[in-house]
Amino acid sequence: MAGVPRQLAASATAASVATIAAVAVAALLAPGAAAAGLTTDDVLGRSVAECSTIRAFHPDDVYAYLCFYSAAVAGEFEAARAALDAVLDADPAEPRAALYAGLLAVAANEDRAEPLLRVSAAGFEREADARGEVWARISLGWNLYHRGRPAEGQAEIERALAVARASAEPMLVAEAEVSVGWLHQNAWRHSDAFAAFRSAARVLLPDGPAHLRVRLLDGLGATAWALGRYEDALEYYRQHLATIGLADPAGEALVLANMTLVARRLAIEGRLSEDERLDYERRTLDAALRAVEGVDELERLPYPPAQF
Repeated sequence: MAGVPRQLAASATAASVATIAAVAVAALLAPGAAAAGLTTDDVLGRSVAECSTIRAFHPDDVYAYLCFYSAAVAGEFEAARAALDAVLDADPAEPRAALYAGLLAVAANEDRAEPLLRVSAAGFEREADARGEVWARISLGWNLYHRGRPAEGQAEIERALAVARASAEPMLVAEAEVSVGWLHQNAWRHSDAFAAFRSAARVLLPDGPAHLRVRLLDGLGATAWALGRYEDALEYYRQHLATIGLADPAGEALVLANMTLVARRLAIEGRLSEDERLDYERRTLDAALRAVEGVDELERLPYPPAQF
């Protein structure tokens, strides 16, 4: 599977980039670094070879395995999958490797995604690792949901919420609430969805992780729209658009398309001027054209629900 192309600044040579990467990895492996734990900044954008070195010094840190997933997204899909499979060959119950191997299997639409994610959830539960278990159960739940088993998927996501609440970690609870909100929204239970999203918003807005804010604001916009709260919907979509910025032209076009449809309704009701409505139409068309011009490939890996 082709990867997402990455560009280096024009002033950076391949040698300088390699030197910077080597120094950065060396810093992660310095005495005392393992005790401090990894962050996403430490592992995103690494090669599979670098990830293998990082994992050797941080075998129990989930971010060492996120490193392989990030490398897969960047183009080393088969090498990343092989590295994770090698870990699982040595220890089939390793929950961190199973989580990201499972997510790569989800990306490839493989049947082995479900057993891998179940191994991950069970392993994190055994280790009393609430964060890992929540991530694994949310991932498993959506995989089941999208494979035509919505009741089983919902059960896993609700179990993830229960684990998060027992952990008393507000960010983890909010993360699970976003998924619960989307379950309700997909089942047309708009009031229940709005309540779940609003609860998550108390933690995630305005400064929570960007990937969670994007999903939350999209959900708030959709549910407010469904409930006839059109001005609120437009404001949530504005915040959504500000969060994704211009880095994702396709995402920008989709959000603007939703804003255009809401704006039409407000214009019909006399709560938005015709000039404002037309401005949304023009912005949507412009974003759609830029998205089409910027598409090099149609295949994209889905990001895991919690780590980016």
